[in-house]
Amino acid sequence: MPEYKLMSDGDVVSIGRQRLGGIHFLGHCRPCNSRIGERYDKSYGEFADILRPSWVKDWRIACPPKIEVPDGAFNPGKVIRSILLGMCALTPFMQQYHSDFVKKLMSGESVALPGDLKLYLALARGMSARVNGTVAGFYIGGPKQKRGVDGLPRGINAVASVYFPPLAWELVHDGTSIVGEDGWVDVSEWSERAPCETHQVSEFFTELPVVAHPQHTPGDHEYWIELFANDLAPFSECMNILNQNPDPLTRRAFEEKATISVEELEQLKRRRGY
Repeated sequence: MPEYKLMSDGDVVSIGRQRLGGIHFLGHCRPCNSRIGERYDKSYGEFADILRPSWVKDWRIACPPKIEVPDGAFNPGKVIRSILLGMCALTPFMQQYHSDFVKKLMSGESVALPGDLKLYLALARGMSARVNGTVAGFYIGGPKQKRGVDGLPRGINAVASVYFPPLAWELVHDGTSIVGEDGWVDVSEWSERAPCETHQVSEFFTELPVVAHPQHTPGDHEYWIELFANDLAPFSECMNILNQNPDPLTRRAFEEKATISVEELEQLKRRRGY
């Protein structure tokens, strides 16, 4: 059944344009949004189609941490522009602190990812999807718990995250996140590739890790907690992107969330007199 977006004009609410599927956020003005879509989004879709045969949909299928992926021609400069410019809708961080980078990225200029930021890629498994803005998450127990030399837990310090099968992306602060240690492929240098460049997937990698967001991973979600600020971290999640019945294991992970905003944490501390 088609879904429609409600449009508000003063006191009048009408049915707007039909949603065409996927997860939607508005990150730029309408002309820029259209221009980004025309220039870069088709190449993102073509890249996803190349890797789609490696999508592990069923959690009952056992698979190694990494699997081989198909080869094919794609435009890395266009793909990274599509995902990074899309992430501008998930957090004000990029526009607020790196507006020049965003402008150059949009224009197609060759530009290095700023500062300590890194963009990592993996294969998303399962049928669920999740996108979010700036969130710090970590394991408080279980076999995947990691701690730094200071004894504090280490996890994913995300600027923005996109898990939408068959692809998973994490834009993180380098050195404070575990995704690189977990085998995710660093594709940060793709922003320095001209959008006109065509390359083979095998030039960059021949295998990718198979992952799901920890909050959506059966078993892992029991130990995963997150901290975020309400104004920095919009969330959108879906239990089954194919509009089918959700995997019961994934449903359980959804129903047992351990997420708290910074604002809620401060309120809790005040109530307890901290």
